[in-house]
Amino acid sequence: MPVPIINILERTPPPQATFTFGDRYQHLFGAGGTERPIRSRGRELGVSVRAGESTTDLFNQVLAAHPITPEMEFVGIRPENTQVLSYQTLPTPSGNCAIIFRSYWALFEQFQRCAHDKAAFRLMPGSEKALQWFMGDVIELFNHGTRPSFPSLFRYGTFDELIKRESDFADITRVVDLLTRGYRLQNLTESLSRQIRNTSNVLWLGMPEHTKNMEFDKVVIADDFFSQTNMVKKEALVSSVYTAISRVRSELYVPEDFDTWVKQLSSN
Repeated sequence: MPVPIINILERTPPPQATFTFGDRYQHLFGAGGTERPIRSRGRELGVSVRAGESTTDLFNQVLAAHPITPEMEFVGIRPENTQVLSYQTLPTPSGNCAIIFRSYWALFEQFQRCAHDKAAFRLMPGSEKALQWFMGDVIELFNHGTRPSFPSLFRYGTFDELIKRESDFADITRVVDLLTRGYRLQNLTESLSRQIRNTSNVLWLGMPEHTKNMEFDKVVIADDFFSQTNMVKKEALVSSVYTAISRVRSELYVPEDFDTWVKQLSSN
């Protein structure tokens, strides 16, 4: 629980009762969020009313890789079944679906593809603002050498330095090719304007941190999660995967090597 919330609860005089709910495994930037106020009584819940029972093994396999050992097994109790499907090529299922990425490079590439194809898509609100900031900085650095202000890009003073340090992201090569062919801020603005603003039967695109409090009939876990195993803290990576897969109701699509990747993560 965040320190400011703890401080507020500690100052709340009895006999008022305050109930708070949280998920320590959705702490995306490290193994935090486990503190409680001194006068609180903690209870653990291990069930999901969103996902069906068929997700139980998958969720527990992911949580087993987290540095904080779960106090109880995760169980999906939604009456309807949740299908877990594997893929070789990134699918774009119809209906209320979300594709969740781990890098802004991969998110941008899929966003630009959807805009070009005039697909019925929409960026998650937090992801739209962040992607506009991220790609705006990349474009300005490429064209004018303007130092980025985006948190993960601020360290780069030149575009060559960015390419060298970010080369582990497979999607960056295609983004650079797009920039070389003249992609500018006005092109980004035009692509953003092609989003569908209604929220039903739309393909959502976004990052794990922007999916909290959201749920979707179908969720696709992008394979760019795999490329960052050595670039992100283990607990942050596991929490990102868990947060992403826990958004699903009916159909969960994972890369075909997902099980092998999670097992390797658990053994590290």
